[in-house]
Amino acid sequence: MRFSLEEGIAGIPQKAGIAARFEAFLKENEKAPGANLLKEGYNYMLMEHAADPDTLIHEWAESVIGDQYPVPDRILHFTELIVQDYLAQEMCDRRPPKGTFDLFATEGGTAAMCYLFDSLQENFLLNQGDSIALMIPVFTPYIEIPELRRYQFDVTEISADQMTPDGLHTWQYKDEDIDKLKDPRIKALFITNPSNPPSYALSPETAARIVNIVKNDNPNLMIITDDVYGTFIPHFRSLMAELPHNTLCVYSFSKYFGATGWRTAVIALHEDNIYDKMIARLSEEQKSILNKRYSSLSLQPEKMKFINRMVADSRQIALNHTAGLSLPQQIQMSLFAIFFRFWIKKTVIRRRCRKLFIAVCMRCGTTQVSRWWKIRCVPDIIRKSICWYGRRNSMGMTSLLICKRPTIHWMWFSAWQTKLHSNFRQKNIRTKNKIAVK
Repeated sequence: MRFSLEEGIAGIPQKAGIAARFEAFLKENEKAPGANLLKEGYNYMLMEHAADPDTLIHEWAESVIGDQYPVPDRILHFTELIVQDYLAQEMCDRRPPKGTFDLFATEGGTAAMCYLFDSLQENFLLNQGDSIALMIPVFTPYIEIPELRRYQFDVTEISADQMTPDGLHTWQYKDEDIDKLKDPRIKALFITNPSNPPSYALSPETAARIVNIVKNDNPNLMIITDDVYGTFIPHFRSLMAELPHNTLCVYSFSKYFGATGWRTAVIALHEDNIYDKMIARLSEEQKSILNKRYSSLSLQPEKMKFINRMVADSRQIALNHTAGLSLPQQIQMSLFAIFFRFWIKKTVIRRRCRKLFIAVCMRCGTTQVSRWWKIRCVPDIIRKSICWYGRRNSMGMTSLLICKRPTIHWMWFSAWQTKLHSNFRQKNIRTKNKIAVK
């Protein structure tokens, strides 16, 4: 890397010729760890997005050293392109809707939640006491935030209490409960998909029913979907893919990559969305209030997109010039997305789960992990604790494998003790039977 200052301290990377220097660096270090990843990511951006080589590598180099505020403040140009492709692959099952999703890079899903609630209220899209729906089980802050004095929303809970004939939870929703969303008084729907903590994805039937309700009964329903565990679902398809105009999607890289400390997430909103349209239909008094609020940022504040208003709101408007996720966090986000696109295999996750099941004296089928439910040697409490990973549920076991090793050890120990107890009891029964026969 070449800096504008000879001593290389506190300088800015020189843009002219930086791509050639980067290519020479890759050639000299072609066998070094990570070299292939950088090479493939670089070539991908040149071929798929016709990126200018010097502009691309200059953005990457500045991001590594963090010498600037983020420009654009919402998200860096090439970071947005890379993460858009990643979301099209992982949140839309490689079948994204027409158009483009604008992204706002945030300090993890936590910050995304705060910004969403704040901007929805500041822009009169949700007012104190308004009716919202909450699909539960859900990440608990989605229950607690609406109760705050600032919001005091009227919450309709939609419970995933559907059961199988033999009394097991499917963690899915009944049609009659989903139909509550037909009520136009419900302005917003909040959902974590896959659910948290059960980790089950919304069934295709329920998703289709929500789509039908929005199209025919409640077209202005705002949908906020928290899809941070969606990456663990084979062929996952978020509501952002099915209802792009209504849906705000929160996605975080922290769970799948085991990197909660990096605080990397995005809010995705389609370029053609109901949020901008509803702001345009506000009363003249409300528009006047908002125009004054954002007047320091634009000569035409009424034309500001809702997602850009969120960026400004995140820094109390006055600090908008320093808004945005730090450059090192954004380059890390780009590397996560590139790594996933070219390198990572989801079979790794399934193989780890399979090894875990074997470790607790269980056998599972070759195509369906959830078959081991039929095994009787492990009591219900153990089975329900560890059988979170199936055909339509997500990362339960995976999260434990990555983040909760003490819990895994407890499960192993419990299952092992259960097996010993079971063997001991069976041995006693056989002994008593022999004595009875004699």
